[in-house]
Parts: sequence; structure tokens; C-alpha cells
Amino acid sequence: MNNEQLIKGNPEIFKLMPRDIDHIFKRASLTGNILSPFRYSSTEAEYPEPSEWAQALFQDPIFARAARLLLEPDLKIMYHSGGGGTTEDAFPVLLRADDSAVLMAAKNKDDDFLCLMFHDISSFLDWWSGMYTNQIKDEYPSPFNNAMPLETLLAALHSIDIYRRSYMESMMKYDLEQGMSVRRPDFLGTLTRALNSGDIRWLLPSLFRLTPGLTAVQLKLLPDHLEAVEQMGFIKAWVDESQENMYTIAEQGKILGLEFCHTWMSSIGWKASILNAGQEMILSRVYLAPTAFTNHLFSFQAVPSGSFACNHQSLTGVKLRENLDQWFKTIYDYAAKKMVQPVQAAVPTPPPVPKAAAAPLPITDSQQQEITGQIPRSEVPAPPPVGQKRKIPKCPACQIQIEQGQRFCGSCGTPLPKSNW
Repeated sequence: MNNEQLIKGNPEIFKLMPRDIDHIFKRASLTGNILSPFRYSSTEAEYPEPSEWAQALFQDPIFARAARLLLEPDLKIMYHSGGGGTTEDAFPVLLRADDSAVLMAAKNKDDDFLCLMFHDISSFLDWWSGMYTNQIKDEYPSPFNNAMPLETLLAALHSIDIYRRSYMESMMKYDLEQGMSVRRPDFLGTLTRALNSGDIRWLLPSLFRLTPGLTAVQLKLLPDHLEAVEQMGFIKAWVDESQENMYTIAEQGKILGLEFCHTWMSSIGWKASILNAGQEMILSRVYLAPTAFTNHLFSFQAVPSGSFACNHQSLTGVKLRENLDQWFKTIYDYAAKKMVQPVQAAVPTPPPVPKAAAAPLPITDSQQQEITGQIPRSEVPAPPPVGQKRKIPKCPACQIQIEQGQRFCGSCGTPLPKSNW
């Protein structure tokens, strides 16, 4: 066998042309499922012979396993990388409950498929961690609140981007004293434009674009969200001499602004899905932004309002790997259980991640909304009077910030007082 056609080892590496997919369907006698990125299209009539790469795969003992992973996976993880100074890339990773192997299928510049089949999850994570994480050893405190609404996170990241832009502009103008203040309408207006830009060179659009499913959320920015950003130390509200509402980038925004300005190079977002009654069900959404100081890991949990609660962790290389091991174990075990248990509901509740592991929480949601990143101006109410603090409700059990209308805490599940409904 030609070593250029199929490379043995861990991972096993093989290449396929688009026309080979139909031949794999027929050779393996498989029908495929909705999680597979491949569909049967009967093009083998146009190409009666598969490529030399596919022929090499057909003759190898790994073919049957590779075909099942490619065409009928039980678990799919869709990765979307880019951000900072790197270009975008997207690729699926496919697993089965009855096989330990992990198969990644990425397109190259010629639209052919480069497939890497790892022997197990551990060997895949060894490779993945070397590609997308920072092996930093020092602990780094998280600058964000836990279980914060998605709108709060987006406003905090926008303040970081504003600082980065101001810092760069001051360098271009040789102005050491350039201020870090913006008019409130400009803060909100540039946030909306950033969401709609899809420009992954900036942190806010990177998270919003690379994390699968966030662009499907109808956002509603409220004064409480901005107050939470102020309480975390990212911005400070004030009124200038002309009674104009202003925001100044505060200490935490400056610290992270410099961190991301100088040491952030790339990000990666992903979602995990399993089969449920023949349909795709999303278990988890995650976004990772490594810097020279830490691995910023964000996980997203669906809430009854139709949006997401967001958790942030600052992780060393070792701790991140531990969390990823636990995350994979949780979703893999859940996919395996779906294989042996009857489906009881359209969207069952997945098992929780053990608290000691502090891994990103698997979630479920059934959002099918149109894609929009806009925050309509009419939905952004005026801020409270200067000097007046709006009371932010918290869960009576875990003290995590909650939103009006919630009946249960999105973090610990505690029933909330009726006054909050």
C-alpha cells in the first residue's frame, strides 16, 4: 500500500475526494444519519471508480470503523476556529457509542477531505490541546461573574474591544493621554455593529460568530446587564458637563484589554450534538480564547427566556485538560445511554457534570430562530439616574445573579420566589 494514500499510526490519516462519499455508502451498506456531514447523492454513476485514496481505505482493516464513524455517528462535535490573527476553519469530530475511536474530517484548500482517526478520546485531546490551548501553569482569577446573562457577557467583551481600539489609536496618534471614555449611545451603537460585522479579529464578534448557535438568539440589552458589567469593573458610568451619559473603560476592562491586545492570537468555539428520535439534539456549547496568561473558557446554558446563561473559567493547561476529559466523558456517556434507553421526551434533561470537575455544563435547547445579531435600539431602555443603583436580584441559595421572569435558578436549580416570576 502506498504510504502517501493512507498513513498508519495514531492518528490514522487518510484522504477522500467528494466523489468517494457515494462509494463509501455503497461499499459499507450504510444509509447515514442526520449527524453525519455526508449525504448519499448517487454521483458514483458519474465516477464509476473511487479515487486512489478511497481504494487504499477500502483495502485497509480500518475501513468498516471509519465508514460507520463518517456516515452514522452517535455524537458530533462541530468546531469553528479563528479569531485574533488566524483565519477561520470549521470541522466536525465524530464518535460512536460502540467504538472508542474519534474521527476528524476537515476540508483542505482543494475541497478534498483530510480525515484523522484517533484511537481514543485521550489521543485526540493530546493533539487538540497542542493545537488550540495554552499550557500556562500559573493560576489566574476569573474576572467575570458566573451564570451571567449572555447580554452581560457581550457588553463586557465589547468594553475590552473598545479599550483595544483606543489603545491602538493612541499609538497611531502618538498620544499617551488619549482618553478611554465613550458616549453611551456610541457604546451601544458600536456593540450592535460589532455583532453584525462578523469580524473575528475582535473579541466580541469572535465569540458571537465562532460559538455555534449564538447568532440565532434575539438579544435584549437591559440596564441591569450594563450595571452588572460596571459592578465587575469593566466600565464606569458618569455624566459629563453637558449632561451626556458616558462610559469610561474601568480597571478590569483595561487589564483584559491589554491582555487581549498583546497576547490573544486565536479562538475556537464548538457544540456537541447527539441523536434524539432521529433528530439532532444539542448538548453543549463552548468557546475558548487562550492568551499568554490563561485559557479563557466560556460555556453556555440555555435559560427559559430563550437566551443563554454564561459561565467563565480561567484555566491552566493542566486544569483545562482535566475539564475537557470530564466534558467528553459526560457527553459520551449520555450518547451511549441514548443507545440503550427509549426516548421519553423530545428534549430530555442531560445528567449534570459533577461539581468537583468544574467542567462546562452540557445543555439542551430547541431554538430554531432566524439568525440575527441586532440589538434594536427600541429595546435598550434609558439608564437609571446617575448615582441610583438598580437592585439586581440574586438566587437565595447560591447568590448567582438571576433575571426577572425566571422560576428556577439557572445555576443550582433552586425554585425562585414568586416575586421574581
